[in-house]
Amino acid sequence: MVKFERRKSRSTYRSEAMRLYLEANAARAGVRTVVLSDADGLLVGGIGDVDLEVLAAIGPLFVTGNSASLAQHENLINSVVQNHDLYASRIEIAGQTFVLTSLGARLPEQRRAEQAFNRIFNSAS
Repeated sequence: MVKFERRKSRSTYRSEAMRLYLEANAARAGVRTVVLSDADGLLVGGIGDVDLEVLAAIGPLFVTGNSASLAQHENLINSVVQNHDLYASRIEIAGQTFVLTSLGARLPEQRRAEQAFNRIFNSAS
């Protein structure tokens, strides 16, 4: 059986592999910006034209739904979101909780993304 390789680019380096995955999937879905952060809001990787570290930091606030934290950081959130739709979801990678946050559209097939990130975390350096 012939194995078909969907990806045109790949990398053995974790940060580069994540960037390539995010770029390919964001472009197909109309996602303007997307970041992966840990549960504390520390940036793991991302692509886009806003402050990625700030977007990574605010994503977990939306996942937890802590309205007091959201209100406290309203100006910071508005400075990054700038009237774009924000989507944040919790995913599990290598047994740890992470947050996938995007602007403009939701990154599609989040379970597939979770599987891809698991492969990247397990195989890349």
